[in-house]
Amino acid sequence: MDFRTAFEPFQLGNQNLRNRFIKTATYEGMTPNSMPSSDLIEHHRRIAEGGVAMTESDLQQVLDDFERAAELSMEAGFDAVEVHLGHGYLLSQFLSPWSNRRKDKYGGSLENRLRFPLQVIERVRKAVGDNPILAKINVSDGFKGGLEPVEALVISKALDQHVDAIVTSGGFSSKSPLFLLRGGRPLRDMIEVEESLAQKLALLLFGPFVVKAFPFEENFFQNTAARIRGEVNTAVCLVGGVSSRAGVESAMKDGIQLLALGRALIHDPDFVRKLEQETITKSGCVHCNRCIAEMDRSGARCVLDDAPGFRI
Repeated sequence: MDFRTAFEPFQLGNQNLRNRFIKTATYEGMTPNSMPSSDLIEHHRRIAEGGVAMTESDLQQVLDDFERAAELSMEAGFDAVEVHLGHGYLLSQFLSPWSNRRKDKYGGSLENRLRFPLQVIERVRKAVGDNPILAKINVSDGFKGGLEPVEALVISKALDQHVDAIVTSGGFSSKSPLFLLRGGRPLRDMIEVEESLAQKLALLLFGPFVVKAFPFEENFFQNTAARIRGEVNTAVCLVGGVSSRAGVESAMKDGIQLLALGRALIHDPDFVRKLEQETITKSGCVHCNRCIAEMDRSGARCVLDDAPGFRI
C-alpha cells in the first residue's frame, strides 16, 4: 500500500469508511458537571488501599454496564463503538501485570488477566450486533513492570476475530501520561488551570518527577503495530504521532489499514483534506501538548496563534 491508499474507502465490519483516517478518542473537558470529583476518587482510592480491587458481583455489574453503554450508543445513532483497554483505565488495569494483583481467576497469568476484558468484548458484541467494535490496547504501559509488546501481541491475537479493528496505543494516564502523546511537557499550563491549591503545589514541587517527558517522533507505536498487523486478521489502526504525508505513507507501506489522529485534527480539522489535496505535507502541530491543559480551561483547542483549528 502507498500514500494514496490512505484516502481510499475501507470496509470496517458493516460500515464503509470513506478513507483510512479515524478521529482518536480524546478528553475534551467539556462536561465538567459529569466528571467525578476528587473526593469521590479519594473515597475509592482509600477503600482500594484497604485491600478491596472488585468482587465477582461487581464484575457482573460492570459487564452489564458495558453492554448497556453499547446499547445506548447504538440507540443514539453511532455506527461503531471503541472499547478502551488501554491507558491505565479499568480494562487496562486488568491486563497490566503492574496493576493487576488479583489472586483469583482474573489475575496472575496473562490468560487470566485477559478473562474479564474478553467478557466485556463479548457483551459489547451482543449489544452492537454487526456494527464495528474497535478495541484500543496498550502496546506498552511505558514503565518497568508494566505491559510490554510481547504481551500486547498475545492480547491482539486473543482479540482477533472478536473485534473489527485493534487500535495500538500505550501509556498509563496515572503513571506515564505523556508516553501516549510524546513531545512537550506543559507543566506551567497544567498548574495554571488546576483549581485545587494542593494539586497546584504538588505539580509545582513534584511535576517534573511525576510527569515524565518523552521526546516526540512520528508514528511512535508503528513498529509494534506493524508486528501485530502481521499476526492478526482483523484491521490494525495506528495512533500516535501520525502528522505528515511521510508518516501516512510509512504506515501504509507497513500494511497498517487505519490511522487515528488527535492533535493534528485539533490543530486543523481540515488536515486530512489538505493532505489528500497535497496542499500541505505535514501538520502545523508542534506537539507542545499545551492543548492538554487547555481542555480544562476552555475545551479542546490548539493554543497556537496561527492554528486554523477550533476557536472558542
